Amino acid sequence: GGHKPTGRYPRQRPIPSSSDTGLSGANAGHAGEKHRDAGNRKVGKVKFVQEFQVEDDVDALWKIFEQPEVVAECMPGMESIEVVDPETFVVSVTQKVGPISATFESRVVVTERVPNDRISFSATGKAVRGAIGNFRAESVVTLHPRSDGTLVRVESEAALAGVLGSIGQKIIVKQAEKITEQFA
Repeated sequence: GGHKPTGRYPRQRPIPSSSDTGLSGANAGHAGEKHRDAGNRKVGKVKFVQEFQVEDDVDALWKIFEQPEVVAECMPGMESIEVVDPETFVVSVTQKVGPISATFESRVVVTERVPNDRISFSATGKAVRGAIGNFRAESVVTLHPRSDGTLVRVESEAALAGVLGSIGQKIIVKQAEKITEQFA
């Protein structure tokens, strides 16, 4: 019975499937893996969607969203905000994430505004005190009119590196939910 797989087979099996996509695709994948190992090993990607309802109507809410300082004041742990221009601001926030308390400095850039409908922004930041790590996040906030106010939907995707990436997604999602609750 020469049909028994030897030790070599399992290692070779994945190669044909990856070369289906073309050699350059396979090579790019390997280069990416090598690169990932060289940098911060722990990069946690977190996606979350949150919804909450407020009594204000969409018009009133949008006026608030157009004033980053006012929005910032609603954020728990907010220490300072510096408005660079109408689309860019730098914020300093202290958060306790799981066992770690850290102060983050992040640059927030508004990437899209659709009046009374949605606002998108990206944030990049790093821990300046406490934990070591940095993050990048993309968020879209959409406003949905309801008879008794507005439903606010927040969709975010964050990439966390360093200690932040190793804390674990569950804790971070929980913290994000807590922030959103307090914010609302």
